[in-house]
Amino acid sequence: MIPRYDADGVDDLLYSTFNGELIVMSRNDSTIHRYDPESLAHLGSFSVGSGSGQGVATDGELLYASLWTGGSVTIKVFNGAYSLVDSFSKPSGMSENNLIDMAYEKHTGTWFGIVTTGEGGTGTSSNTVIEFTMGGAVTDSHSLPWRVNSIGVAGCD
Repeated sequence: MIPRYDADGVDDLLYSTFNGELIVMSRNDSTIHRYDPESLAHLGSFSVGSGSGQGVATDGELLYASLWTGGSVTIKVFNGAYSLVDSFSKPSGMSENNLIDMAYEKHTGTWFGIVTTGEGGTGTSSNTVIEFTMGGAVTDSHSLPWRVNSIGVAGCD
């Protein structure tokens, strides 16, 4: 069973799929839990590091987790064996210091992220979405007419 961390009435879990598994990262302690998508059996877990989990996404090859470390965001990169293979600071040209969620659009090879300054807890949201290259720079920025706290990519192949 997937745990819920909602003492304040708001879901504190971040979701993705990777390696045919359901990936769930806790905002509270940045632990990534792996689940079978059919039975929801817990397959294992690992810590991303000290700090607050912000977002988790994949490009289909690697798993990316953003982590608030107190002054800025760090993006940690894991391979299919869930071993750390790289780590990045925020994209250059990003004036904000936190990437609260991210998603990859495979047809264009574009990363999208919701950005904000600081970490306000579970209710953190923003109306700014950036396009960026992972480990690189911001390529575009968009202002939304509303605030959001998560992002995803849906579509047909």
